[in-house]
Formats: sequence, structure tokens, C-alpha cells
Amino acid sequence: MADSNLEQHYKKYIEVNYGSDVPDNHVQRMLNTSAKEGDLKMLDYLVKEKNASVNVENGKDSALHLAAEGGNVLAGRKLLEHGAKIDHQGKEGNTPLHEASIQGKSEFTSLLLAAGADVTVKNKKGETALDVAQDNVYQLDTELLLKEAEQGKRPTWEELGIKPPLRKKTMTEHAAKKSGSSLPDL
Repeated sequence: MADSNLEQHYKKYIEVNYGSDVPDNHVQRMLNTSAKEGDLKMLDYLVKEKNASVNVENGKDSALHLAAEGGNVLAGRKLLEHGAKIDHQGKEGNTPLHEASIQGKSEFTSLLLAAGADVTVKNKKGETALDVAQDNVYQLDTELLLKEAEQGKRPTWEELGIKPPLRKKTMTEHAAKKSGSSLPDL
């Protein structure tokens, strides 16, 4: 059941921003804003109650990109729990790891690395996240994290002091659990 305060906040947002002319993508816009600002309750509400998608079509930045840009680690974790694609490439070919690196958000970079982000992905300019971090001398922490990740050393969830995101089970995993069998190794 939805929190009535969140429902009221949602309705007020719609009223103030759109009046009676509500665009089809308003829920997605609110999700993106919630991710960037770190509004975890609204983010969770929009995904669970309003069916907002944490993933977008190719060529657009996702909510995870915006959380990375804002450095909101808890919002990033929540998006990963809801199935956000960690290596999605946005409008410039950047992944959320690129965005965190550009902004010098070392904590968010650590989150993405611990969750398995691919450090070898290149954007449209042919740059990896490490390349964009090296472009800015103020990104030393982020640069060090990325260099270590290239060598196979990634931060652990315990080192970050947060619980790992709970991955949603696939239909196959649900069926295997229900039948009492285990999944075959691929």
C-alpha cells in the first residue's frame, strides 16, 4: 500500500508542474529528479506504485546516470535493486561510471565498481571512465579507484559500509526455487 503522504506529494507535484495537461512521461521525469536529488521514498514509490522504469531506451541517460551525476549513492543502490542496467550508455555514450568519474564522485564510483560496472566501456569519443577522470586533476580519488579496478581490485560492499543491492530474481530462478531444483551452471 502506498504511503498517503507520498501520494499527496505526487499529486501536488503534478498540479504545480502540469495542471490538467500532464505529459505521458511525467512519471519518468519525476523518477529522474528523485534519483538525482536522492529522494529515496519518492523513487521507490514511483517504481512500485506508478510503474516508472529504471531503464530507458538506448541513446538517453537513465536515472542511474543522474544519480551518478548527483553522487547519490543510496539512490544508485536503490536503482540497482530495481534492476537498473549498470553499463547503459546514454546520449554521449557515457555509462553511469563515466558520469560519476566526470563529476569526481568517488563514493558513487566505488558503488558501481563493487556492483560490477565494466571499466572498459568507451563513450562516443572513445574514452573510458578512467580517461574522463584523468581529464580533471580534481578527480584523483576516482582515478585511483578506476586504475585499481582495471587491475582487478574492486571495493567490496563491506569496505563501502553498505549492504549490496538485492537483485530481483529472474523467472527461471523463481521456477527453480518453486520446484525445489537448482539452476544449472552455464
